[in-house]
Amino acid sequence: MIVMGLVVFLTALLLPFVVSIDKREERGLFSG
Repeated sequence: MIVMGLVVFLTALLLPFVVSIDKREERGLFSG
């Protein structure tokens, strides 16, 4: 259970970075 909590915590921590990267890629595709 502790491991699951850690995974959820890390996912929530990294989620904003993943979303920002996706938005950057979309912007690059649309502009290019």
